Amino acid sequence: MEKSFGKPKDRKDAIRMLKKLQGNRHSVFTSLSVIIEDGGKIKEYKEVFETYVYIKPMEESEILNYVDTYDVLDKAGSYAIQSKFAVYIEKIEGDYNTVIGLPINRLYDIFKENEIW
Repeated sequence: MEKSFGKPKDRKDAIRMLKKLQGNRHSVFTSLSVIIEDGGKIKEYKEVFETYVYIKPMEESEILNYVDTYDVLDKAGSYAIQSKFAVYIEKIEGDYNTVIGLPINRLYDIFKENEIW
């Protein structure tokens, strides 16, 4: 069954999410929308990126210790790939930048293509 995770409501919800994610592969979706006006013409770029993140199996104590850092409460899926949680990442298939936020490589390509500097 497909499940979508946002930010956890509380500590208990964060623990539930991490238990579901650990030991599994999941998808992180990031969208990019750019509108460029050039000489009265509008160009729109609307793209969605999917990156697979594999979380290592975690002991109950590791989940509890991580949740107690409170780094989890402001993060979708209860983890921040670029912080202390990085030790639990087994591998990433796709663009790391799309997981932490902005797909900067694609944005750069769009700006270069449109000669925006």
